[in-house]
Amino acid sequence: VPDKKSKLTLGIGYSSNSVFLGRADSITIPLFNASLTYTLKSGIFFNGSVNYIPSRETNKLDGGSIGAGYDFEHNNLSGGLEISKYLSSDNSTLVIAALSATIGASLSYNIADFITPTMHAEFALGKSGGGNDIILTPGLTHDFSIDHPFSAHDNLSINPGIFLNAGTQNFYSTYYLRKDKRTLRLKSPKNATTGKKPATATSVNTSKLVLLDYEFIMPVNYTCGKFGFELTPSYARAVNTSISSASQTTSVDKTAVFYVSAGVTFTF
Repeated sequence: VPDKKSKLTLGIGYSSNSVFLGRADSITIPLFNASLTYTLKSGIFFNGSVNYIPSRETNKLDGGSIGAGYDFEHNNLSGGLEISKYLSSDNSTLVIAALSATIGASLSYNIADFITPTMHAEFALGKSGGGNDIILTPGLTHDFSIDHPFSAHDNLSINPGIFLNAGTQNFYSTYYLRKDKRTLRLKSPKNATTGKKPATATSVNTSKLVLLDYEFIMPVNYTCGKFGFELTPSYARAVNTSISSASQTTSVDKTAVFYVSAGVTFTF
């Protein structure tokens, strides 16, 4: 049953690697994330977040996002809409930094409290003139829930799920373009001021809708009063990992990635 009152939620999270649609940088990027979400009793919400990457010597604050949306739940059907704006520097090494903004919608239906099919569709606006993307994510989840395992005010749930991500890959072409420009600036700062650019070519297959990856997740959630705790092991297996241009073919650095995320929230 949805909570019919306005609430403010503060969160701190950690991920052992930054992974987006099965794609990650060649170097593992662990990061911390601080977030704030204000939800009205109508289901409308506003959120914001910022990333912190402790392994870097400089530019430890690497962007974040602001967004707004609407969530609903009616009997066994739930869903939502969300618009997000991503904020990142030109030197960001995160794959998701290739995106400027996203508009997404999701639906899920609980079948007899046994299995929940889900569908998420997203339109992503790319940076640097690299083109936009369509991303489709069907999935299946199951909820194991234990009420009051340790006290009268807590709940424990485990929600294993399997998801497929399909879409276009303009974002990944843009990621490599930005990576080449960043490398050029670091090797020869004069190029950044003289206007010299790395040799690039327009990708010829990144606008084709293909399967991107398989993902297996195992979120474990524990709530006690106003506190929430989450631990999520994830495994992503990237497919269709090559993107071609008129001059070269580039492949995903890591086709299989295992990472773990964890977080703590407090709701007022």
